[in-house]
Amino acid sequence: MFEPSARFTNQWVVGMVAVLALSVAAAAQSPSAAKPEAAENPGLLFATDKGTFEMELFAADAPKSVAHIVRLVKKYFYNNQRVHRLEAGSLVQFGDVRTRDMTRRAEWGRGGGGGSGRPIGVAEFSKGLTHTRGSVGLAHSGDPTSADSQLFIGLRAHSEWNGKYVVIGRVVSGMDVVSKLQLEDRIKKVTLKWARCKGRGPRAVSGIREDPLPLLGQNNFRVSPDPCTATSPRTSGYCSTNAAG
Repeated sequence: MFEPSARFTNQWVVGMVAVLALSVAAAAQSPSAAKPEAAENPGLLFATDKGTFEMELFAADAPKSVAHIVRLVKKYFYNNQRVHRLEAGSLVQFGDVRTRDMTRRAEWGRGGGGGSGRPIGVAEFSKGLTHTRGSVGLAHSGDPTSADSQLFIGLRAHSEWNGKYVVIGRVVSGMDVVSKLQLEDRIKKVTLKWARCKGRGPRAVSGIREDPLPLLGQNNFRVSPDPCTATSPRTSGYCSTNAAG
C-alpha cells in the first residue's frame, strides 16, 4: 500500500488551504455575496412665503408612496400651490393643484379633483412610524389606498391617526417655518435632493442649485433630465437635483 511521505502530505495541505482561501476571497467579491449598500432617503426642500423647511421621505418604509410623491415633484406639481388646510396647533396641509387659482378657493381640498388623478393604490403602514410633531402623512377622504398628492404635517403628536393615515416622512429642519404657515401661504418651489450619487463628491444641503426653468402651469408639466445617470449612479456622496431625481 502506498504511504505518502511527510513532505508530500505537507504540500497537499498547503495547496488545499491556498485553494480554499482563493475560493472564499472570490465569493466575498462576487455581486451576489456582496452586502448591498443601504440607500439614503430622498429629501425635499420647500421654499414658502414664510421661509424654507426640509423634509426627509422614508423610501424603505413606504417605497410606492415615496416614489409617487417624488414623481409629482419631478413634474413641478407642488410649485406655486398654497396651504389649503390649517388647524392651529394640529396640522398644515397642502397638495391640491387647484390652489394656484384663487377663484376656485371654495374647491380647495374638496372632492376628487386637485390631485394627479393617479392614486397611490396601496396603504404602506409601518408599525415603527407614528404621527408625531413634524411627521408627514398622506391625506385621504376615507380610504388610505386612495391617497394621492395631498400631504399634511403634524404640529403635535396624534396617536389617533396611527393606522389611519400613512406616515411617509418627517420634517428635519425648519419646523419653526412650518408652524408659521397660514391658509393661502404659497409654496413657491419644491426642490428634490438625492443622496449618494457617485462621482460628484460630498455635497452639503446648502449646495442645492437653483432651478433654471420657470414655474410651469397646472397642466404643462416638464421633467428635467436626471443628473444621476448610468455613468454617475447614486452610490456615494451627494447629488442634488432640483425637481429632477
